Amino acid sequence: MLRFAVPTGAVIGLAAYAGDLTIRGLEPTGGRGAGQTVATVVVLIASLWTLSLLARPLNRWKLALLAGLAGVAALILAVPALGTGIFLLAVTPQRLLVGAVIGVVAGLLVEVVGRVVLRPVRESEARSAESF
Repeated sequence: MLRFAVPTGAVIGLAAYAGDLTIRGLEPTGGRGAGQTVATVVVLIASLWTLSLLARPLNRWKLALLAGLAGVAALILAVPALGTGIFLLAVTPQRLLVGAVIGVVAGLLVEVVGRVVLRPVRESEARSAESF
């Protein structure tokens, strides 16, 4: 599993850093709050993508779990009392857009890593199950 965890962690970490740098370039006065918000959105999207990759094949309860996690994240970002008051995020439309774009790119890279790393593992598991 480290063959998947290490490259995926590197992708998500670099994407969070890229999101922080991007928003600081777009909003020089945004400060740490802007960087934290974008990095949080990037990590949320890429992590949910990673979870969906590991949960495959998807069934009803797995889809419900993913939808519930995404719903809670969306609620936190949409309700100012939660986003700002509890999680210390400085949510603006521009920050959400930057975070979403970089998060989706990171998710696509996680998908590529998963296809390269997990496919041989799943194929060997299927072959060993057939031999019994």
